[in-house]
Amino acid sequence: MPSTNPPFLYTRTRSLLVLAIVFLCLLSLVFSFTNYIPLSVSICTAVVLFPLFALHYRTHHKIFLYTLLLTAYFFINTCLYYPQSFLDYDFYRRDGNFFITFAPLLTLPLFKINFDLKSAVKTFIIWISGVNLLFTLKFLALRHSEDYHFLFYAHNAAGGYLGLLSSLSIGYYLATKKRFYLLLSLLNLLSLWLTGSRGSVVGFACGLLVFWCFRRKIIPRFVVTSIVLAKVLMMVMVFYMATSFFAVGHEFYEPDPNALTHSGEGLNYLQDVVPRGGNIISRFFFLWPRALFLFIKSPIFGTGFGSYNDYPYIFHGTKYLAYFNTPMHPGMYNDGHAHESFLHILAETGLVGFFLFILVLKAMWSFIKKIPDPEVSFGLQIAFWFNVFSSMTEHRFFTPSQMIAFTIILGLAIAVYRKKQGQTLPAQENNR
Repeated sequence: MPSTNPPFLYTRTRSLLVLAIVFLCLLSLVFSFTNYIPLSVSICTAVVLFPLFALHYRTHHKIFLYTLLLTAYFFINTCLYYPQSFLDYDFYRRDGNFFITFAPLLTLPLFKINFDLKSAVKTFIIWISGVNLLFTLKFLALRHSEDYHFLFYAHNAAGGYLGLLSSLSIGYYLATKKRFYLLLSLLNLLSLWLTGSRGSVVGFACGLLVFWCFRRKIIPRFVVTSIVLAKVLMMVMVFYMATSFFAVGHEFYEPDPNALTHSGEGLNYLQDVVPRGGNIISRFFFLWPRALFLFIKSPIFGTGFGSYNDYPYIFHGTKYLAYFNTPMHPGMYNDGHAHESFLHILAETGLVGFFLFILVLKAMWSFIKKIPDPEVSFGLQIAFWFNVFSSMTEHRFFTPSQMIAFTIILGLAIAVYRKKQGQTLPAQENNR
């Protein structure tokens, strides 16, 4: 049967481009263990090839399609809120780090790569675990600080990365039963504990538990449903407590603009009153209620991508539909997020953004659990649930330190099985 591929993309050129993409993937994967050398975002440069390969291959996996829809919606939402964000480098490092973190899923699923993914993941685990061992020993010997940061600026970033590494190494151990990978897993878990990142530790424990429930077929849907319902109930209680006892309502979030100085003094005052905070109290009584407050204001389209930390809030538009924030000082790119990914997405992009994001997660899980190689599948399954649960206390789903390695490996897995099985991927074949 003659090929349906367009003739403009010659085989030799395509092979060279794919080879370059694989090199960028490996470079990004190997150097994803540090903030100091930001080579982990190298794969993002492949986005310029997106139109070429999107046209060349006529069929695409659901992960790519849903990620494309989500990215397009976030892009439009940002343009409606504050389009100047795209011209600021800090936007991509902070409020808009989604565009870096999910870039691999806009490029790698388009390719067909003849690549030994199991060996690549194994090499990654061994290499990074070895580096981690050296820095863990150095930390234990010198103990300059309370928390272990590995090669990251923040202990939570280190916790997210080491939690992901622990997920992959334990997945490899469960698939091979080799003690070597058990030792690597114990090392990585010790390092994870030393980071003092409570959200990462709890998220990993919950993720491993849910993975075990799925493997043992112990009413997994009931477990997941119960967790979701408990989370919703907790959010309702949090919002009620905060609005009732701490008066974080209309007057607190929407002060009279005339009472605030345009020199920024009023803004600084609000930043002091409404702490960004990393502890439990700030989450329960300030950060999560503020996200719910924004969601209630504009439940359909949100208040604007990147708007959560741009206060005081001054809204315009149609209330309860498209009610965007228009702050006096927009573009505040920092870590002042909701410390909860799902609430953060609901607040800034509304139900539309939340629904598209859930579609991406559903497509991810559908594909990961059907990957034929258990070494890769088990690790990604644990990592998937680790990402879900750690994102319930931090805004982890968009954080490159935790997610970039995950999205690269997932994207490579799709590209490998596109090559092995032609135009049909495991997730698509099993869903027929």
